[in-house]
Amino acid sequence: MAGQLQNEDFKTEAEITGVGGTKSQLPNDDKIYVTSTGERLDEAIDSGSLYKPQVYDTTGVPQLVSTNIVLAGMVKPKVVAFIAGDAAPVAINVADIQSGVFIGQELRLIGKDTVNTVTINDLSSGLVVLSDNIIVDLIWDGATWIGAGGSN
Repeated sequence: MAGQLQNEDFKTEAEITGVGGTKSQLPNDDKIYVTSTGERLDEAIDSGSLYKPQVYDTTGVPQLVSTNIVLAGMVKPKVVAFIAGDAAPVAINVADIQSGVFIGQELRLIGKDTVNTVTINDLSSGLVVLSDNIIVDLIWDGATWIGAGGSN
């Protein structure tokens, strides 16, 4: 298929040097692009962007939650979202949090308001109330978010 790499496109060092080629002909980190960061692999490693969590909103301007938590484009292994109730305290269920992308994905929710709190009713670890600087860590198991700890 045009434009897609296939197993036949990759050669081992022995295969390349065995026909007179050199190691420099092997794909390396300055020839591989990371689509999630828009960088070459060597740049992504140097900048640390492969390891930094995907962050939604900020401590000063959290995502306002009324009925659910939506994190569009959530693709990294670790995701952090600052949240608060939308003009009032809010209660949601785990099913109201956007689904994870892959098993083992981690989501850290950080509450950012002492009055407009977000309560998650049915976590595997029990009820949690996210008020200012209260944290809950969740892990996607392929079907639901499960509580992995936090500061509540």
